[in-house]
Amino acid sequence: MSFFKKLFGGGKDEKKTSAREPRPEIPADPSLKADPAIRLHHSTHGRHGDHHGGMFGFERLQEGNAGDLLNAMMAMALTKSGEGDELELLQIPFTEMEATATGEAGVGVLTMGEQMISAFPYLKPARVIPFTTKDIHRWQNVNNLEADIVGNGKDTFGLGFFATNWAARQEDFYAQQRIQVRLSAILFVVRNFVPEPPEEGQPGFAPDFCGYFPNQDLPGETYYDFIGMLRAVKPVTIPGGSGYLLELQLINQEDDPDLFVVEAFANADNVQMEETPKVGDHVTGTLWFQGEVV
Repeated sequence: MSFFKKLFGGGKDEKKTSAREPRPEIPADPSLKADPAIRLHHSTHGRHGDHHGGMFGFERLQEGNAGDLLNAMMAMALTKSGEGDELELLQIPFTEMEATATGEAGVGVLTMGEQMISAFPYLKPARVIPFTTKDIHRWQNVNNLEADIVGNGKDTFGLGFFATNWAARQEDFYAQQRIQVRLSAILFVVRNFVPEPPEEGQPGFAPDFCGYFPNQDLPGETYYDFIGMLRAVKPVTIPGGSGYLLELQLINQEDDPDLFVVEAFANADNVQMEETPKVGDHVTGTLWFQGEVV
């Protein structure tokens, strides 16, 4: 099914694979010097349909012209790709399609000569965090040229992210468990957080509660439901639409308020809030983490 459960609803996924189901471990590629502490896995569910819905808007992707825009951006990447069979990772910011659009978001395109292998939404983050890799889930359906990385950020919080520069930097991901990562998120849906009254005798949510939890409906290690605070809000335009560049606080720790603040993008069509998002809003929704090794 996909497309975020048919526009934020429920339903059965045709090939649902729970993120909580253990996958068989596979032997390391003998041609790569892999850190023995990193476990390697195969993943067969990798796809970018929902990710593009987060960037372009789910309804626009299904019923509007977002598909034409995405195809145009992929075609532009092919014009920039070199000849031969060299694997290239090209970033096409929205400014390439419309001068007034944001240059901080766009599409990453993986090519090999004239062949387009994959395309995914890309957000250019600035924040860098130390990350310890525990597992690498290689996407078998694209010949292991894409992967999800699972581990701990700042030796404190666990998460998984899609590695945007995996194809170009595989050896760096394999070779050492401790890496530096630029982490960001694409938000699939954003709503005002309105906590339900606690049951009698049970504590309720703190007014500034923040947290994130593995999503149970979408397959993979990179999707999370969250409750967070908006630390920064920047309205931006994308070709044919608009959105917000956000700083989203996901852990509220009094002595370290910056412990986990992630840069994120939300398409305006996926924002289901009573008013325009602003700094200080307490929000909830679902996100997809992506990151690149630096």
